[in-house]
Amino acid sequence: MLSTACCRQPAPIRLTEGMKNALMAMMISSWWVQALTSSWHDSGMAYCGRSSTPICSAGTTNLHHNKGLPALAQSEDAHSRPSVDNRFFTLPELAMQILHARHYPATPWKNGGGITRQVLIAPPDATLDNFDYRISIASVASDGDFSRFPGIDRQLLLLQGAALLLQREDGSEVRLDAFSLPLAFAGEESISSQLTEGPVTDFNVMTRRGRYLQQVEDFTLNGERQLQSDDEVLLVLLAAGAELEISREDGRSCRLQPQDALLQQLAIGLTLRSSAAVRVIVVRLNRLSAA
Repeated sequence: MLSTACCRQPAPIRLTEGMKNALMAMMISSWWVQALTSSWHDSGMAYCGRSSTPICSAGTTNLHHNKGLPALAQSEDAHSRPSVDNRFFTLPELAMQILHARHYPATPWKNGGGITRQVLIAPPDATLDNFDYRISIASVASDGDFSRFPGIDRQLLLLQGAALLLQREDGSEVRLDAFSLPLAFAGEESISSQLTEGPVTDFNVMTRRGRYLQQVEDFTLNGERQLQSDDEVLLVLLAAGAELEISREDGRSCRLQPQDALLQQLAIGLTLRSSAAVRVIVVRLNRLSAA
């Protein structure tokens, strides 16, 4: 007679809650990566961020508003994008978008004296009175006073034009040109501007005091430069020059045209490349721990 011991069924494995959660996470991660990779291969472009925004493609890259990210320009043709379920693009390590200059919405100055093209604002539904941070490009065609923004820290650079003379509240005068360091000042300060040789275009970074810190770097690149970031928000703008190529450590890359910007919200290294001299502005924004 055969022993019954060799025919016994193995005892069922009892999973703890921790083991169940780990297995579920592995299953979800495996399925998510497969779906994401399939989307990239099927569409011929790389998607990233908490929206279906390609970071690089052979055609036009469109942007749209997303509640999880700062407000960006609306897409010209939302139907031209491949259909992608946004629920699967929620991981912050993929938050990276191209902001095209042609999509920057034009908004009137707070004092009504001109027009600003808004690159970025947060929260997405913020106004000029309650934003946490705002980045913009303004064309200045006449002399006038700066709009006041109480409680806001500002930095200003000149992108195009000869120079801008600024009369500060303490009576001092500052000449701002393309070679000047970023000018930092309080948003509530009374400042008037005067053109020297025709219209100029400036670049403006604003953060709410006590809530966010800003760091602005302006440099010329002719060749290659590594850029490391663990910042909450990193923005790379091609201020002048023909083209800037940017590649990530994970192999994805994109190209910026003049006044286009790359917005990144993850800790991953970038490599900037240019075969000719270009001007690059890098903005880093970080929330204060007590905010």
